[in-house]
Amino acid sequence: MVNILYKDFNDRINIVDSSNEYLIDTNNDKWLDATSGGFAVTLGYKIKEINNAMIEVSNTVSQCHHFQHKHIYTDKLSNTMNLYSFFKNNYSDVITVGSASDAMEIAMRTIIKKNVLKKESHKIKFLSRDNAYYGGTLGCYTISDRKTYKKHTSYAYMDCLHFKAPIGIYTEEDSINDLLYQIEKYEPENIAGIIVELIPSTSCGVYIPTQKYNETIQNICLEYNIPFIVDDVVTNTGRVGYVSSCEYYSNIIPDIIIQGKGITNGIVPCGATIFKNSFLDVFKHSKESIDISFTAMNNPIVCNIWSEMLLYMLKNDMYTKIRQNHHVIKNMIKNLTYRIDTLGNWLGIDIPNEKINIIKNKFLKEKIFVFSGVSQTKNCSNIVFAWPLCTSHENIQNSLQLLIELL
Repeated sequence: MVNILYKDFNDRINIVDSSNEYLIDTNNDKWLDATSGGFAVTLGYKIKEINNAMIEVSNTVSQCHHFQHKHIYTDKLSNTMNLYSFFKNNYSDVITVGSASDAMEIAMRTIIKKNVLKKESHKIKFLSRDNAYYGGTLGCYTISDRKTYKKHTSYAYMDCLHFKAPIGIYTEEDSINDLLYQIEKYEPENIAGIIVELIPSTSCGVYIPTQKYNETIQNICLEYNIPFIVDDVVTNTGRVGYVSSCEYYSNIIPDIIIQGKGITNGIVPCGATIFKNSFLDVFKHSKESIDISFTAMNNPIVCNIWSEMLLYMLKNDMYTKIRQNHHVIKNMIKNLTYRIDTLGNWLGIDIPNEKINIIKNKFLKEKIFVFSGVSQTKNCSNIVFAWPLCTSHENIQNSLQLLIELL
């Protein structure tokens, strides 16, 4: 496994085993994985119920022809999602695929075809925030704004619009004003959708926007009749204490939600496109399909593991536990004067560059994996903690106490 925070030192830890929040190397040393496997291993390692879900499908795969896209596990997923009032009351269609990038592609292609069916084929431009990253497919590169990813293939991108993220010198008001400016400049009737992370992750070093900010974006979408797409890839299934970051913010109900990474606990690559009630009605009325097919669409393993993840979270009252963790974490960091933001089992902090190597080396010595995000503060570097949801209070407190002592 590549130690992603310490890549400049070419440190590679050979992981041979794992358990709960720990990774175990060839020397039988335990490493606290405070990255959740790069946000993919939501619950933790070797969770029996989740592993058994994969084994169950392997014994029934003959009942799940991939190109039917409907089988016993899609039905199970639908029934399980309906145990959550947020999904049951607002969302009626879900498609699972092999990655979050594919899920975002489905969202964009579905919107484009919907516009064709409505004779609005001029609506082809998507608006997203600058500095964001949405995945590695060509369409996702188009809506992303990471210069390092685009530098070799920028000639291949379609024209996509970006508005300022509320980070660094820009306020939330600046961001909203720039969004309105871009809409007016390129005319609302040409905008196919507005795409945001409600809670920006590593691209902003973890930033928790206000209710007013995200609700204003949603209201702008409603006012101009522009589909609202939320990238919920990192912030799903309890990471922030809720099944979706949308649920954290009251009254935020986007047209499409993209989830991925941790919905299968890192066992298989995954992504999900979740459509709001009635969003796909034009297809049903026109007797048209969305004409999108991936081999891994509604993969039975993804459907069953995701179902078991959602059930595990409810049966073990995990959402309450994570919200309690949030209060513990917030209380521990309340006296720190650095730019810091936290929600659930998630925290990002900007650290002065003169201290970053000391902290990196100390965490390496103490065998704790942390993540490197993008700093919002001049002359600072960013560290992100994303503890697996099974992590003990003691391990969370110990890793934070180490950070506090070093600062």
